[in-house]
Amino acid sequence: MQQHMSVAVLCAREILPLLDAMAAGDIEAIRDRRTEMIDWSMNPISSSTRFVAICPDGL
Repeated sequence: MQQHMSVAVLCAREILPLLDAMAAGDIEAIRDRRTEMIDWSMNPISSSTRFVAICPDGL
């Protein structure tokens, strides 16, 4: 159960701000958020550290 909650938190932190910007039609916020997500995915050390901090037991 804890693992599922950790994944939900990860999704909320990464996806919900993008969906909010899309719903508001805020093109600049969409671009900024997409750029941030791409930067985050291109840095595996930062990404894995962030994931471990949220999901210490993994999946």
